[in-house]
Amino acid sequence: GGKVGANPRAAMHWAGQAARAGDPLGQYLMGTFYHQGEVLPADPRRAFRWFAAAAARGNAKAMHNLAIAYAEGLGTAKDVAKAAGWFARAAERGYVDSAFDLAVLFERGDGVPQDPVQALKWYQVAALLGDRPSQERADMLRHQMNHRDVVLADGQAREFERLTPLASANALPAF
Repeated sequence: GGKVGANPRAAMHWAGQAARAGDPLGQYLMGTFYHQGEVLPADPRRAFRWFAAAAARGNAKAMHNLAIAYAEGLGTAKDVAKAAGWFARAAERGYVDSAFDLAVLFERGDGVPQDPVQALKWYQVAALLGDRPSQERADMLRHQMNHRDVVLADGQAREFERLTPLASANALPAF
Protein backbone atom coordinates (compact mmCIF):
# COMPACT_ATOMS: atom_id res chain seq x y z
CA GLY A 1 0.00 0.00 0.00
CA GLY A 2 0.94 3.65 -0.33
CA LYS A 3 2.49 5.70 2.44
CA VAL A 4 0.32 8.02 4.48
CA GLY A 5 1.41 11.65 4.13
CA ALA A 6 3.13 14.08 6.45
CA ASN A 7 0.88 13.56 9.48
CA PRO A 8 0.62 9.89 10.44
CA ARG A 9 -1.03 10.62 13.81
CA ALA A 10 -3.82 12.63 12.18
CA ALA A 11 -4.21 9.94 9.54
CA MET A 12 -4.34 7.25 12.23
CA HIS A 13 -6.92 9.20 14.24
CA TRP A 14 -9.12 9.71 11.17
CA ALA A 15 -8.65 6.11 10.02
CA GLY A 16 -9.51 4.69 13.43
CA GLN A 17 -12.72 6.69 13.71
CA ALA A 18 -13.72 6.04 10.10
CA ALA A 19 -12.88 2.32 10.35
CA ARG A 20 -14.99 1.82 13.45
CA ALA A 21 -17.84 3.65 11.69
CA GLY A 22 -17.64 1.11 8.85
CA ASP A 23 -15.75 3.23 6.32
CA PRO A 24 -13.80 0.94 3.94
CA LEU A 25 -10.96 3.41 3.40
CA GLY A 26 -10.46 3.84 7.13
CA GLN A 27 -10.52 0.06 7.48
CA TYR A 28 -7.97 -0.35 4.70
CA LEU A 29 -5.70 2.22 6.36
CA MET A 30 -5.99 0.53 9.75
CA GLY A 31 -5.05 -2.75 8.07
CA THR A 32 -2.05 -1.03 6.51
CA PHE A 33 -0.95 0.49 9.84
CA TYR A 34 -1.08 -2.92 11.55
CA HIS A 35 0.60 -4.58 8.55
CA GLN A 36 3.51 -2.11 8.28
CA GLY A 37 4.11 -1.75 12.01
CA GLU A 38 5.37 1.84 11.79
CA VAL A 39 2.49 3.96 13.10
CA LEU A 40 1.04 1.12 15.21
CA PRO A 41 2.74 -2.07 16.45
CA ALA A 42 2.71 -4.77 13.76
CA ASP A 43 -0.22 -7.15 14.29
CA PRO A 44 -0.94 -9.53 11.36
CA ARG A 45 -4.26 -10.71 12.85
CA ARG A 46 -5.61 -7.17 13.24
CA ALA A 47 -4.28 -6.23 9.81
CA PHE A 48 -6.09 -9.25 8.36
CA ARG A 49 -9.37 -8.34 10.10
CA TRP A 50 -9.27 -4.74 8.88
CA PHE A 51 -8.34 -5.77 5.32
CA ALA A 52 -11.20 -8.31 5.37
CA ALA A 53 -13.67 -5.64 6.50
CA ALA A 54 -12.51 -3.13 3.86
CA ALA A 55 -12.44 -5.78 1.11
CA ALA A 56 -16.00 -6.84 1.91
CA ARG A 57 -17.03 -3.19 1.42
CA GLY A 58 -15.34 -2.85 -1.96
CA ASN A 59 -11.80 -1.54 -1.35
CA ALA A 60 -9.62 -3.01 -4.13
CA LYS A 61 -6.26 -2.55 -2.35
CA ALA A 62 -7.70 -4.32 0.71
CA MET A 63 -8.89 -7.16 -1.55
CA HIS A 64 -5.33 -7.51 -2.83
CA ASN A 65 -3.79 -7.36 0.66
CA LEU A 66 -6.35 -9.87 1.93
CA ALA A 67 -5.38 -12.20 -0.93
CA ILE A 68 -1.70 -11.86 0.02
CA ALA A 69 -2.57 -12.64 3.67
CA TYR A 70 -4.37 -15.83 2.59
CA ALA A 71 -1.58 -16.77 0.16
CA GLU A 72 1.13 -16.39 2.81
CA GLY A 73 -0.83 -17.26 5.96
CA LEU A 74 -0.38 -13.79 7.51
CA GLY A 75 -2.77 -13.30 10.43
CA THR A 76 -4.91 -16.19 9.18
CA ALA A 77 -4.60 -19.79 8.07
CA LYS A 78 -2.93 -20.16 4.66
CA ASP A 79 -5.60 -20.77 2.00
CA VAL A 80 -4.45 -20.30 -1.60
CA ALA A 81 -7.96 -20.95 -2.99
CA LYS A 82 -9.30 -18.02 -0.93
CA ALA A 83 -6.29 -15.96 -2.04
CA ALA A 84 -7.17 -16.69 -5.67
CA GLY A 85 -10.77 -15.58 -5.07
CA TRP A 86 -9.69 -12.23 -3.62
CA PHE A 87 -7.01 -11.70 -6.30
CA ALA A 88 -9.79 -12.28 -8.86
CA ARG A 89 -12.09 -9.72 -7.22
CA ALA A 90 -9.35 -7.08 -7.20
CA ALA A 91 -8.20 -7.99 -10.73
CA GLU A 92 -11.76 -7.62 -12.00
CA ARG A 93 -11.58 -4.04 -10.70
CA GLY A 94 -8.39 -3.41 -12.65
CA TYR A 95 -5.94 -3.86 -9.78
CA VAL A 96 -2.75 -4.72 -11.71
CA ASP A 97 -0.80 -6.55 -8.98
CA SER A 98 -3.78 -8.84 -8.39
CA ALA A 99 -4.15 -9.57 -12.11
CA PHE A 100 -0.46 -10.58 -12.19
CA ASP A 101 -0.71 -12.73 -9.05
CA LEU A 102 -3.90 -14.40 -10.29
CA ALA A 103 -2.15 -15.21 -13.58
CA VAL A 104 0.73 -16.81 -11.65
CA LEU A 105 -1.73 -19.01 -9.71
CA PHE A 106 -3.43 -20.13 -12.94
CA GLU A 107 -0.05 -20.78 -14.55
CA ARG A 108 1.05 -22.98 -11.61
CA GLY A 109 -2.32 -24.50 -10.77
CA ASP A 110 -1.96 -23.20 -7.21
CA GLY A 111 -5.33 -22.70 -5.43
CA VAL A 112 -7.07 -22.92 -8.82
CA PRO A 113 -7.03 -25.52 -11.62
CA GLN A 114 -3.99 -25.05 -13.86
CA ASP A 115 -5.23 -23.06 -16.85
CA PRO A 116 -2.80 -21.46 -19.32
CA VAL A 117 -5.64 -19.60 -21.09
CA GLN A 118 -6.71 -17.90 -17.84
CA ALA A 119 -3.05 -17.27 -16.96
CA LEU A 120 -2.37 -15.60 -20.30
CA LYS A 121 -5.64 -13.65 -20.10
CA TRP A 122 -4.74 -12.12 -16.72
CA TYR A 123 -1.09 -11.45 -17.69
CA GLN A 124 -2.46 -9.66 -20.76
CA VAL A 125 -4.99 -7.69 -18.70
CA ALA A 126 -2.16 -6.49 -16.43
CA ALA A 127 0.03 -5.78 -19.49
CA LEU A 128 -2.76 -3.74 -21.10
CA LEU A 129 -2.94 -1.74 -17.85
CA GLY A 130 0.77 -0.96 -18.29
CA ASP A 131 2.59 -3.68 -16.30
CA ARG A 132 5.88 -4.67 -18.01
CA PRO A 133 6.64 -7.84 -16.01
CA SER A 134 3.20 -9.12 -16.98
CA GLN A 135 3.96 -8.46 -20.66
CA GLU A 136 7.21 -10.44 -20.34
CA ARG A 137 5.43 -13.38 -18.65
CA ALA A 138 2.69 -13.26 -21.30
CA ASP A 139 5.26 -13.42 -24.10
CA MET A 140 7.00 -16.41 -22.48
CA LEU A 141 3.73 -18.26 -21.86
CA ARG A 142 2.59 -17.63 -25.46
CA HIS A 143 5.48 -19.71 -26.80
CA GLN A 144 4.43 -22.72 -24.67
CA MET A 145 0.77 -22.65 -25.76
CA ASN A 146 -1.08 -23.79 -28.85
CA HIS A 147 -2.30 -21.09 -31.25
CA ARG A 148 -6.00 -21.65 -30.55
CA ASP A 149 -5.54 -21.11 -26.79
CA VAL A 150 -3.44 -17.99 -27.37
CA VAL A 151 -6.15 -16.50 -29.60
CA LEU A 152 -8.78 -17.36 -26.98
CA ALA A 153 -6.80 -15.74 -24.13
CA ASP A 154 -6.00 -12.62 -26.18
CA GLY A 155 -9.68 -12.24 -27.06
CA GLN A 156 -10.70 -12.51 -23.40
CA ALA A 157 -8.06 -9.97 -22.38
CA ARG A 158 -9.20 -7.50 -25.06
CA GLU A 159 -12.85 -7.93 -24.04
CA PHE A 160 -11.99 -7.40 -20.38
CA GLU A 161 -13.93 -4.49 -18.94
CA ARG A 162 -13.00 -3.73 -15.41
CA LEU A 163 -15.72 -3.31 -12.87
CA THR A 164 -15.78 0.29 -11.75
CA PRO A 165 -14.44 0.35 -8.18
CA LEU A 166 -16.72 2.09 -5.70
CA ALA A 167 -15.27 5.60 -5.56
CA SER A 168 -16.33 5.97 -1.92
CA ALA A 169 -14.41 2.79 -1.01
CA ASN A 170 -11.24 3.63 -2.92
CA ALA A 171 -10.58 7.40 -3.02
CA LEU A 172 -8.40 8.74 -0.25
CA PRO A 173 -9.10 12.03 1.50
CA ALA A 174 -6.17 14.46 1.78
CA PHE A 175 -4.50 14.76 5.20
